[in-house]
Amino acid sequence: MKASTMNLSKVILTVGVMGAAAQASAGVTQIGSFQLDGAVIDAINVNSFNYPSTRAVIGAPVAVDSSFMGLSQNPDNVADTTDLSIKSFGAATQIVTLNRFGPDPDGPGGAGGPQRAGAVQWNFDLSPIDGYLAANSLTLTALDLGMVIDISDNSKGYDLYLSYTNAGDAITKTDISMVNSGDKDTGGSPDNYNNFWLAAQGSPEGTVVGGTHKVLKLDASDLALSDSLLSLYNDGVRDVNLIMMSGDFLSTRQIKVLDGSGLSITTEAVPEPGSLALLGAGGLLLARRRRR
Repeated sequence: MKASTMNLSKVILTVGVMGAAAQASAGVTQIGSFQLDGAVIDAINVNSFNYPSTRAVIGAPVAVDSSFMGLSQNPDNVADTTDLSIKSFGAATQIVTLNRFGPDPDGPGGAGGPQRAGAVQWNFDLSPIDGYLAANSLTLTALDLGMVIDISDNSKGYDLYLSYTNAGDAITKTDISMVNSGDKDTGGSPDNYNNFWLAAQGSPEGTVVGGTHKVLKLDASDLALSDSLLSLYNDGVRDVNLIMMSGDFLSTRQIKVLDGSGLSITTEAVPEPGSLALLGAGGLLLARRRRR
């Protein structure tokens, strides 16, 4: 009788310690940022811009790698004040002059030629989350994409799209074009306008367009966003693009990407098989004690 009571006390103590450890290791944390490093970013009036890594999240338990690219698609090869500008500060990354352009009268088709849309894109890799969860015996309960945005003029709209590869959604990841293929000197077609912006117009938010991108925001002046990626992660999606595109002509608005823009996770501890066995043994001993 005494031996049974002592063994039961040991089991309850062990389970209590396991529960405290699980509580300490679980929680919500930001693991990826859509801001750029303010120490190195100052690209003024450029046709295109590519930066291989976004700002690191200080104290994040795992780093999600993310890159950034931007393209003005201005209908000429000369950089001027109608082209894209990127600046980054301590609390914000600033995107200026993300425009849509009218037909280029000197291009193919003359004044009736194609229009063009400027675009920026964040590409992020979710695969580091796999190793972090496995190494710390955690399970993922939430994976959220958030955009915290401050726009200087809310009279015009922009679009946000998500592009990834997932057979269940009948969608294949597509990047914006870093080549200004709508340029009058190349005679090409404006890929970003035709493939992304024009194709999405009139589509309800949340739908997949053209098999290449899901519409998150359409013609919106408020780009604040919180979107769950957990189902995509559980489906095996690891490579994702977030695309912002202009729907207006020659807007010089400042779009500030603020703190909190990026990816965050919520986790909880996975009970170890040994602790579950101890819990079962404890219940068995308790049942025996009650019978006695």
